[in-house]
Amino acid sequence: MTPADIAALPVDAVFATFGVAASYTAPGIGAVAVPCTVLLDAADRVFDTGQGRGVVKGRVVEVRISEIAAPARAGTFTITATSEVLKVTEDPRIAEDDPERLVWIMRVS
Repeated sequence: MTPADIAALPVDAVFATFGVAASYTAPGIGAVAVPCTVLLDAADRVFDTGQGRGVVKGRVVEVRISEIAAPARAGTFTITATSEVLKVTEDPRIAEDDPERLVWIMRVS
């Protein structure tokens, strides 16, 4: 096993335990929905501006790079159980504490 394989084990366990079935459709005409498992986070984000603290409301989706290699702004995730459609509103990013580049994080609406 490579170090990346070892690092993926706990990530896969989290997605297996807390993830929900979804599909991702890239922006553009003729894009095909790709099945995936996502983590949904609706928690408020608190940040320090140096002159006080601010709160940003919003939803965040996390998806494994092994499932969706290149999600994009304006792509959509459809939650299988509810048919809820979540549109990616910002460029996807990888967390600073993810050196193996295992999970995309993106804000959705």
